[in-house]
Amino acid sequence: MSLYSKKEIEKKLKSCALGLARGNVALAELFPLWSVAFDCLAAILRQLLPHFRIVHAGSTAVAGCWAKPILDIIIWPDSGSIFQEERERLVETGITAKGEYGIPGRSFLNFYDAEGILDYAHNV
Repeated sequence: MSLYSKKEIEKKLKSCALGLARGNVALAELFPLWSVAFDCLAAILRQLLPHFRIVHAGSTAVAGCWAKPILDIIIWPDSGSIFQEERERLVETGITAKGEYGIPGRSFLNFYDAEGILDYAHNV
């Protein structure tokens, strides 16, 4: 279990200018704290997924790039780890599991605010 509550994680991500209302498309100029937000979220994910690699991907990871203010994070096992148990731990932390989301073999996860309106992070 994470040392942080969903509310604490959400507060940290908001303080780093992340979050976009679901269904909206908007771009923002690179915000310096996006990498800080990733580091914070990655530390929590590494605590829950010690045998997985966690990488900041997508436009919020590219210096000078305009981006949707949503972190894209890629998670994959170092070796033959089975993801089912780990996914359940992530869901307990407040992450929403969305299944394969149109791509066989993928596990797509989101981190939304408590109301399910703002989208902060995509985990694939």
